[in-house]
Amino acid sequence: MVGQHPIALTVRNYRELAEFRQIFVEGFLAGGRCVEGVGGCLFNPAMTVEERLQWLGPVACGGPVATWHRMLAVIENLQCVSLRRRLADLVEQTLVPSVPDGALLALEFDQLELRILARLAGDETLAQAVNDGDLEAALAARLFGVESSEVLPAMRRVAMQAVLHGMGPRWLARCLDLTQERAAERLNEVRADFCQRFPVAEAWFEARFQEARGMAALTTLAGRTRRVPEVRSRNHDIRETAERTARSAALEGSVADLLKSSVVALADLVRPGGAVVPHGNRILLEVPEARSEQVAREAQERLQQVGHGVGLVVRWQVGRNGHEVLSARLQPAGC
Repeated sequence: MVGQHPIALTVRNYRELAEFRQIFVEGFLAGGRCVEGVGGCLFNPAMTVEERLQWLGPVACGGPVATWHRMLAVIENLQCVSLRRRLADLVEQTLVPSVPDGALLALEFDQLELRILARLAGDETLAQAVNDGDLEAALAARLFGVESSEVLPAMRRVAMQAVLHGMGPRWLARCLDLTQERAAERLNEVRADFCQRFPVAEAWFEARFQEARGMAALTTLAGRTRRVPEVRSRNHDIRETAERTARSAALEGSVADLLKSSVVALADLVRPGGAVVPHGNRILLEVPEARSEQVAREAQERLQQVGHGVGLVVRWQVGRNGHEVLSARLQPAGC
C-alpha cells in the first residue's frame, strides 16, 4: 500500500521501529546493570530477546558482539532506506575499543565473492574483469541506479546477494525502496548482463544445480561437502528455496571457509584480551593504536597464505569505532 496513501509509509515505519524497540531497547532497560564486554558494546546479552550466538573466532565471546551483529541484521531488514541508514550508523558507532590506547583495524577482502567464483569456475574472463576494475561496485551501481563512486558497502552486499545468490525481487524491492515489479526488471537486467559477459561462471552455477538434483555432494574450496535433497521436494516453496541454495551453496561455503580460516590466522595479532570480529567481507581487530599499520601489513601476509589459491587483495582502515571502519572505502594494505 506504500505509494497509494501517505499513512501507509508512516504505519510501516512505526511497526518496524516498534519491533526494534521490543527486541533491543526494552530488553536493555530491563537488564538494569550493563555488561561491557568484548568490543565495548553496552548491551546485556541475557536481556536481548532475539539474540543469536554465532561463531566469532577463538578470541571473541558470543554475547555482546553477537548482539551487535543481531542489531545490524535487524536494521538491514527495515524497509525504510533512510531510517535503515541512520540506525545502522548509530549501532556501528557502539563498537569501540575496550581500552583507551586501542584502535579498531578493519581488513576488507576486495571483491571476495567474485574472486572466489572465478577460482571455482575457472573463469579467466571474470578474473580479468575483477583485476582490471571494481566489478562489484559496477554491479551495485547499476542495481541501485547510482554512480560507482556513490556505492556503499551495504550496496555491495545486496548486489552480490542479487547477482550470485538468487535474491528474489520481493526482498530486493525492500532494499532498493522500489515496487516489486520495478525491482524485478532491474534485477533481470543486471543478471542477464552478468550471464552474457561471464558464461563460464553461469555454466558453473548450472552445473552445481544439476549435481544437487542428482543428489551429488557440493564441495567448497576447503573440501567441505553438502547435499541439498530438498531440490526434489514436491512442495513448491521448499523446492524453490532449495534450488537457489543448490546454485550458490559451494560459493557461500567457500567464502565461509576463507573467512573462518582468516579469523584463526589473525587471532594472535590482536592485543591481549582483544576481539576478532568478522562482519561481512571485513574482519575487525582490536589492536594497539601505535602498531596498527604494522599489524595491517602482517595481516596481509598471513591472509595470502589462507587464500586456498584465490588471489586475494586486502584493504584496511584504522578507526576509533565501528562506523569509522565500516562506512569507508578501505585502502590497500600495502600502501
